[in-house]
Amino acid sequence: MDLFRHTTELSTHMEGVKGYAHWVCSTLLDKSNRESDLYRYNVVQMNAVSAAQVALSKYTERVQSDPEAFIMLGFLNEHLNLKNKPFKLIKVYENALTVSSNEKEKAYILTALALLQHLQGNVDSAKTLLFQCSLLKEPISESLLCLCAVGLVHNDPTLAAAALAELLKQTVNSQMIVEQHSLLTCALLALQGNFSAVQREASRAIHKNPGNPALWAFMARLVPQYFPQKSNGGAIAGNVAWLSSMTHGKRALLHSGVNQLASGKHSGDDKRRNALKTMQRAVLLCPDDPAAWAGLMAACHTENTTCYLSGSTPRRTGLEQTFMSVVSEKVRSVQNIERPLAQMMEAWVLQQSVTGFMLRGELEQAEALCSQVLSVSPEHPAVLLSLRQVQYRRLILANEAAVLPDTVMEQLNSAVAMSPTNINAWHWLAEVYQKQGLLLQAVLTYKQSLQIASQLSLHSSQVSSLLRLSLLALRMCMAGMPGNDWKDLVQEATSEALRLGSSPMAFLFQALLQFTIKMTARDTRRFLEKLVYAFQDVPVTVMQVASWYLLRHLHSKNDEDLIKVLLEHAKTNNNQRLLDFYQQIDS
Repeated sequence: MDLFRHTTELSTHMEGVKGYAHWVCSTLLDKSNRESDLYRYNVVQMNAVSAAQVALSKYTERVQSDPEAFIMLGFLNEHLNLKNKPFKLIKVYENALTVSSNEKEKAYILTALALLQHLQGNVDSAKTLLFQCSLLKEPISESLLCLCAVGLVHNDPTLAAAALAELLKQTVNSQMIVEQHSLLTCALLALQGNFSAVQREASRAIHKNPGNPALWAFMARLVPQYFPQKSNGGAIAGNVAWLSSMTHGKRALLHSGVNQLASGKHSGDDKRRNALKTMQRAVLLCPDDPAAWAGLMAACHTENTTCYLSGSTPRRTGLEQTFMSVVSEKVRSVQNIERPLAQMMEAWVLQQSVTGFMLRGELEQAEALCSQVLSVSPEHPAVLLSLRQVQYRRLILANEAAVLPDTVMEQLNSAVAMSPTNINAWHWLAEVYQKQGLLLQAVLTYKQSLQIASQLSLHSSQVSSLLRLSLLALRMCMAGMPGNDWKDLVQEATSEALRLGSSPMAFLFQALLQFTIKMTARDTRRFLEKLVYAFQDVPVTVMQVASWYLLRHLHSKNDEDLIKVLLEHAKTNNNQRLLDFYQQIDS
């Protein structure tokens, strides 16, 4: 590259210009070397992109019949973010198209034109150009890849599936293509609502290519979103990627920590392998990654919560302001394409800080923090919602039996409506309605959150909304509310949750509904015994609750033999609460 650069800098040397541009474009396309000293010197320090773009512009003015030069010039213009001149870029590619000598070159140029049209918002034109590529005698995988991506981005599963089917017919030659195929297939399955197949597809790709660390990292990323009950496996997948490749391992370590958070791995459970330790390593490896700092904040919150639950004094309090400052600083340096997600993360960190203050009972500090941010950004929806939540908490603490006036409820509703995609906010509003005795509004709010989660293809949020809705209805059934509406709602919500994937919690709610309808029925015992004995990967809490109700069922029928079996199972699994409960009811 240095020799080509020297010829370019000395004068406009035609062969040297094209060779230099080729080396610059090849270096830019190889994203694995961005942190290397060679890249920093040859590309960044020597201002290679601008130099190659200027030299290539002179070259194409003189030589109008070189399609490769036009393609490289268009690529460099895009890399320099010259999108304020889209018509000039399109004209360059069109000139290349008129002088291209074979269909493969035409396919690449048409794909580049389609990308430019899509950047300008001309989706139909982009689709037309990509369809033209697929009709050529020598279609290229890049055009099919773009066509599939367009279908995924614009929620067109038919188009995405057709493009992916053609793409999968082509020969797989590299690990990167394997990763692309796995990513696109999982994205298509998620778009189609087949969430249970997402994890199976990722597992199938790993079994075929067990030495590919990118696939292990991808699995660690998928599990918390689509299959959180398998978070232990997700943590192991992230650890495998971290040990196999430093390139993929840095991000995989963060995903491993997220999986440990999802599975509740804290220092009280395991001193060496827990979310806090993993997130600390992630921050050490990637100190400029705001997601790593947000993950460390979540791990500290988990540690503090477990201390509160166990009655011990939390040791990691008062860190909220520090984490907020660090994340805000790191977000400023994030690339434009990642900025929307980074801003969402920044809002989450603020809400987490407010949660930390509220957990310690420091409501004045929480309100002051929200007011401070609102003084800079008065229309910030997430901050306004946090402020309303703090104010509601203060009202309830002042008088738990208070009935909130309609004006206050309207303010809370408006604050949630300002963040329509925040599923947790809708859940919180539903709980407020429930505590106020407005059960119908609570049901409608849960259904609203379910509809939004379905529109956004948020699998975990869909399951969460269904479980919360079924729990509300189950409470009404257990309270003896007349009619069958609440029973039907429990059955409907839990069945839908089970349709989306395996859910021990939904099955538990069905068992408790059966227990409420007829405690001594054989079906009641069958439901509860499945949760206690048969199911695998059942959360400890679910198993213990099912054991508690199963003991009540067996005690009501005086079935001493099955009670002994249940107590032996409790001893084996260290379920001391069930043993204590048996002593109470047997005395």
